[in-house]
Amino acid sequence: MDIALSTDDTGGPARCCVFLSDNRTGGPVSGALAFLEAQLTVTEEGSGGDGVNAARARNTVRIPLGLLGSDHAGYLSWDLAPLWRQVLQLAERPDGSTAEVRLTHVWLYLGGPLQSAVDVLAEADERAQALVLRLGVDRGGVFTGSANGFPAMQSPSLLDWYLSPASFAYVPAELIGQDGCETLLPSNVATQQYQVHQIVTVPHLLASLDYGAQYAAPAGDDGGTSDGSSGFSVPIALVISYDVTWIPVGHGLGQVTYSLPLAPGEQVQLAVVDWSRTSADSRLEDIALTDDLEHALTRDRTVDEVVKGAVNEWQRGGSVMAGAAGAASMGMFGGSAAIGGGYATTTGDRSVSADTVQNLHDQIRQHSTSVRDMRSTVVVQSRQTENSTAQTRTVRNHNHAHAMTLLYYEVLRHFRVLVERGTVRPAVLLPAASPNLDDELVIVRYRRLLQAGLLDPQLAGGFDAVEKYAAWQELQPEVPVPPDPGSVEFILFQFRFTIGDLSSFQDRVPTTVTLTQRAPDGGQKVTNLVRP
Repeated sequence: MDIALSTDDTGGPARCCVFLSDNRTGGPVSGALAFLEAQLTVTEEGSGGDGVNAARARNTVRIPLGLLGSDHAGYLSWDLAPLWRQVLQLAERPDGSTAEVRLTHVWLYLGGPLQSAVDVLAEADERAQALVLRLGVDRGGVFTGSANGFPAMQSPSLLDWYLSPASFAYVPAELIGQDGCETLLPSNVATQQYQVHQIVTVPHLLASLDYGAQYAAPAGDDGGTSDGSSGFSVPIALVISYDVTWIPVGHGLGQVTYSLPLAPGEQVQLAVVDWSRTSADSRLEDIALTDDLEHALTRDRTVDEVVKGAVNEWQRGGSVMAGAAGAASMGMFGGSAAIGGGYATTTGDRSVSADTVQNLHDQIRQHSTSVRDMRSTVVVQSRQTENSTAQTRTVRNHNHAHAMTLLYYEVLRHFRVLVERGTVRPAVLLPAASPNLDDELVIVRYRRLLQAGLLDPQLAGGFDAVEKYAAWQELQPEVPVPPDPGSVEFILFQFRFTIGDLSSFQDRVPTTVTLTQRAPDGGQKVTNLVRP
């Protein structure tokens, strides 16, 4: 039997796996060396002058795949990926054409007194993911115990775990107790189970939702589609559920953490000191400051002014004037005489009296009261726990002729993580506005939801600081108004998807989505959505 190998990147089986068992007991054969070799036939076609194939040249190529040693489960696994890469190189020709490459034999050589070769390809199924061969051998026909240091698997994969789980972990019954005196059975019950969801958007698949005349489109939407309707386009997505299960498969040995070499007859005393210290400090500080200032200022001012004045004046006056004149002449003599007289008198009496009285009364009363109350409470709590354990152990090499080395390994616990796809549900992604977390009021309003989703619980004190800042700024969050029970309307949506294979969305298969809206008044509207 041979396999015609593909010239693309698909190749053939991924691995070649062999189980070695004892023909007498049926148990696994460990520590056996095995060499694997692949035999290929490369056929190159030659062309004649008439355009018809004139000759076919066949070449046989042998490709070694490596030397491995069987593990405690008698399992060997070779990675065939390097083989397929060499097949691609053999299939390419300088003129750009490809040659036909066929896998004719996969020879398995077991190390023993008699060199024996087994064709794995003749016993295995070439259409499977791996070439698996179960081979029964006689322990006297193979060399065992000489495979120390040889790996049993090349590039271990998940396929190796499916075929031979015991190769990845030892059963506790094989490690604990001498001669099987203590048997511990591994638990096959899943210890941890999780369920995760993945939302996958489908490209070029949109649904047009129509709210109707009485319902408005969401804020930020263009308010309608290109055809003039009142609907808007929303993407269609798939909600894929996965079940993640952790199943314990046993324990195994890890890295070497410590080695103790002992000379013949040497005795060493080991002291193992396990010391741990836990310190937890907490500080609670509460400061309350109250400052009250009362100031009162009162001023009374009264001005009284009285002015009295009296003026008395009496005036009297008189004037008398009289005159007499006479003249006489006699001859040569003449004479004249004149008499005049006058009298004037004036009398005045004036009395001025003024009285001024001014009364000014100014009173100022000032009262100030200042009360400052400051209370500071600091609670510091410190807790320290210290644990120290010392163990001494004496290790002695009783052999006086040979040295001995003790190796201490770390013990690893192995789990099988199984991820299974659950249900696949279609969904509609509706637009929704996200809150602005830069606003302090938004943080206070959504504190119950945000604090529950904190990845670091030590940041929970920041919410108290935001609330104090909001109170200091006198910011009042809006209290939601409870809805009126009489105005609540329930709208029932019924989705019916008529689709083909979910994996063939990229093939642009026409997909019909029926959206049914049922209003409280009994009306019903059906919208057929077809993917472009």
